[in-house]
Amino acid sequence: MPYTSISLEELYEEYTQTRKIDFTFEQFTALATFFPSLMVISTDGEVNEDEWNFIDSLGFDICDSFDNEGLSLQEKKELKKLFKREIHYLQENFDTWERKFTKALRNYLAKNEDCKAIILEKIYQSAAVSEGICDKERVMIEYLMKELGIEL
Repeated sequence: MPYTSISLEELYEEYTQTRKIDFTFEQFTALATFFPSLMVISTDGEVNEDEWNFIDSLGFDICDSFDNEGLSLQEKKELKKLFKREIHYLQENFDTWERKFTKALRNYLAKNEDCKAIILEKIYQSAAVSEGICDKERVMIEYLMKELGIEL
């Protein structure tokens, strides 16, 4: 399947089947919109403790956004564990998923302009977690903005 035409829905199907996980489409969309931040954090090839703590807190924020789904406390804990596991998996498997996620996100953002600002904010927050934004992170941010069709 050419990555240029992959939709977020198609990526959702492929990802959840490959990983054998039970995410709703909305939960997967939250994970997908977090993906660029994970790429920025991982740019230098090493994710330090502060960056993992930031990733974890963003993962918890993502889960908290599903409060209106009526999840029990146990279900919410399980969802947080699942997000954390998938974030670690994606960080270790960029080669497999990077093009698919960026292409699907680009298509999604073309129809959901309001999400662009949120993703851009997360990207810059992620870059700033360590000691400011380094050159590699700046290059990655520029690459992601181009790939995702985000303009300042």
